[in-house]
Amino acid sequence: MFRKAKQRSLRGRTDTDNNEDDQANVSDSQPPSIVIQQQTVTTKTVVKKADVPKSLLSFGDDDGDTEEFKVNKSRESRKMTKELKKQQQMQQPTPTVVIEQTTTITKTTSVEEVVPVKEESSNGELEIKFKPLQIVPNKSSANSFTSTNMEIQRLRKEMRAMNGQSSAVADFDEIEGIIEGNEDDEDVNEVDETQRSVKLMLRSGVIPDSTMIHAARKRRQMAREMGTPGDYMSLNTAENGSSNQKSRLIRDDDQDASDDSAAEDPHIVSMDRNTTRAENERQKNRDRFLELEQGSDNDEDDEEFRRFEHEQIRKGVSSKLSTINSLASSSSKSQLPQSDAKNPSSALVEPQPMEIEITRELPPLELPSVTFDTIRDRLRASLQSTIESNEKHKIELGKAQQAYDASKTSLEKNKVNYPEMEKSYQFYQKCRAYLYSFVECYNEKIITIIDLEDRWLQLYKQRTDMIITRRQEDIKDQCVEYSTVKALAFVNGTLPTNDFRTALDQKRQRRATEREARRLRRRKDREQSSTSHYDGMSTDDEENQSDINTFSTQKQEILNEAEHVLDDVSDEFSKYRKIKTIFEQWKYQLNESYTDAYVEICLPKVFSPLIRKEMIDWRPFEASCRPIESFNWYQDLLFYGVKNGDNEDEEFPFMPLVIEKVIIPKLTIIVENIYDPLSSKQTNHLVKTIETIFQTYPTMTSDSKAVQTLLKATVDRLQRSLDDDIYIPLYPKEIIALGSSRTSSNSSAIAATEFFFRQYWTCVKLLENITSWSQVLSLKTILDLSIDGLLNRYILLALKQMDLTSNEMITRCLLLAKCFPIKQWIDNNKTLLADQMNDTTLPALENFCSFLNQMAQEYSALVFSANEKDAKVYKENIRQIRVIFVHLHALDHALKLTNDYEIK
Repeated sequence: MFRKAKQRSLRGRTDTDNNEDDQANVSDSQPPSIVIQQQTVTTKTVVKKADVPKSLLSFGDDDGDTEEFKVNKSRESRKMTKELKKQQQMQQPTPTVVIEQTTTITKTTSVEEVVPVKEESSNGELEIKFKPLQIVPNKSSANSFTSTNMEIQRLRKEMRAMNGQSSAVADFDEIEGIIEGNEDDEDVNEVDETQRSVKLMLRSGVIPDSTMIHAARKRRQMAREMGTPGDYMSLNTAENGSSNQKSRLIRDDDQDASDDSAAEDPHIVSMDRNTTRAENERQKNRDRFLELEQGSDNDEDDEEFRRFEHEQIRKGVSSKLSTINSLASSSSKSQLPQSDAKNPSSALVEPQPMEIEITRELPPLELPSVTFDTIRDRLRASLQSTIESNEKHKIELGKAQQAYDASKTSLEKNKVNYPEMEKSYQFYQKCRAYLYSFVECYNEKIITIIDLEDRWLQLYKQRTDMIITRRQEDIKDQCVEYSTVKALAFVNGTLPTNDFRTALDQKRQRRATEREARRLRRRKDREQSSTSHYDGMSTDDEENQSDINTFSTQKQEILNEAEHVLDDVSDEFSKYRKIKTIFEQWKYQLNESYTDAYVEICLPKVFSPLIRKEMIDWRPFEASCRPIESFNWYQDLLFYGVKNGDNEDEEFPFMPLVIEKVIIPKLTIIVENIYDPLSSKQTNHLVKTIETIFQTYPTMTSDSKAVQTLLKATVDRLQRSLDDDIYIPLYPKEIIALGSSRTSSNSSAIAATEFFFRQYWTCVKLLENITSWSQVLSLKTILDLSIDGLLNRYILLALKQMDLTSNEMITRCLLLAKCFPIKQWIDNNKTLLADQMNDTTLPALENFCSFLNQMAQEYSALVFSANEKDAKVYKENIRQIRVIFVHLHALDHALKLTNDYEIK
């Protein structure tokens, strides 16, 4: 019903005499029913917070700012009280007594008010009104209701369980304690009918409200002030034993008031923050005493107090026991319960008796008889023990003697080898100082070397990206210009004009003009060299002169910086031969420590900064690329560990290890960022370089992680080119035939046909470049990329759109077949292809063989209807198809073709 209020300071009431008279008259009247009415007016003021001890009341533990209550009686209240008193004297048998009280309360902060009704007055003050409480006892029920102390205790426990030991239950216990405190004096006639009615109501299970609690407290306060002997004790007892007659409503924790508040009003109690520890302890003791004095029914607190007593007693007893045990340890043993020794906490739950029993072992009354046999056995046992101990000492002496001899020998040997050991020590110190200086130097220089490598790589990568992007934009522009949709509409006759080209915007038109100019320049260069060429086989990697000049300038700046990176480094740390000499001396002089330190494995990392700095401009994808063997680092480190022309450690692959740790990672970066698979020149040079490395150094196998990374980067780059750079427009056969005819006058059909064949030869060129990696990549990877990813997916579809009877078809198919190094594949994979290939070709090439058989049938059908000259040409074409079968190792198809068409 009430929320706990915490640490509130209450002001005492004024004009208490009149109130005491009124309460005395009401107590004497003993009416059968009571109506209690209270009216409260509240105003707010500010009071400082102080640290006070916790109160024993249920709502005396409020945290936060304090509240002060000032209780004053108004004149109207006094007059009404006097008039009520007169009426009561005149009307003695009146069954109802009305108690009205007006109280002015001063409040500091916005702490929650625990009142049933709140109203705000007109002058801004908070008015709190308590609803009247009427208790009309029923004589029959009162007479019939009887209870014992056991029933009261049971009701209390039930109320605690229902209300969770709330503040209202604590107040209920206080009221019942007040009433029960007067139970013993009923024969003195000091308990009125009101008390018995309230008691009856409490016993019946009714929880009191704030009005009943307040009335009960006032009643007990009046009894205390009237000086009833033996029943009440003042709660305001000072330290000197004197007591005052202040109101019971003033709490015990309100005694620590400040002097300023007391000066203003003697009934105001304030709190001080600087309460000393002694005062807090005294206050706690006083609260404990008051709790015990008021008869607390909390069994748990009593049990806790009893546990505390027993714990203190046990502590004292344990200290005594430790002293006794120390004194009696030599002759006696303390016989304590085993349960206490195993579980010390059990003594706190169930107190043990305080008696201590100590037993002593007394000497036997009769000594055992001593015989000769007994003495003899004891002497023999002692002798045996001495012999065993002597043997152990002999063994230990032997070990110590051996250790002494070994130490003496080692000392003599060290004296002889002292000059050599001193020399070794000096060499180790020299190597240690050199390596520290070397590492410190290249920790700074490696940052500059890596930066130069990145700049060189970005320069070449930008040029490659520009060429690839320009090529892809040209393909997109031609697809828009020669749209397959418009070409199909032209063939169906739904296009109104003969020109099905799409007009290009200004930007695309400029790119088309530049594209045609580059093609014209390449055509003139080919005419001078008189080489056969098909449109689409060129890479189109030309650049503007301004771009070439900018590229050359930036590249030269990088190379110049790389040339002067080690200018401030002494030759001892920047020359291959001098660095190699230090490690060779270590190997020749102290080979055991050299091997234990794994110097050979660390050497590639030692020389790596110098090698990377020298090979910044290494371009294995260009014809002008220097071979690895021509670099200075290769010449200087090639004969590492060779003394007088004899290699003492032939098993150590120093140079292959350097290639694997330094060169292969650089190749991987070049393949990922600079290599263009559509460039035949780059492909040939790059493949040649990698094949040379793999053939020269046998450690370059698939087991090496660096090699695996390089091969994976190569496959990824080829696959990316298949996805991004390959496109063949599928025009109707009529457009291809019209554009291929030399007598055609349709410019759009001719241009579309040229675009179609250019893209076809681009696919053939990429197919040839992919198969060039046959010595590097596995056969399965090559077949997946070249045949499944390119031949069956793009090239065969384009061949089927062409005129099968034209003479150019045989040339196209023959060049296409030469792209597959079947003989090389069979030689390198005999074990893999032994079961699959006897007289047949690879299963992946069966689609191409079926297309060749279709061509042979077309030529055979034309032989009978053609003239003699054309018939010879058609028969020759059939013979060329048989040659293609033989090149593809499709011997079964070649034999069948010979038998069907009687070809000699």
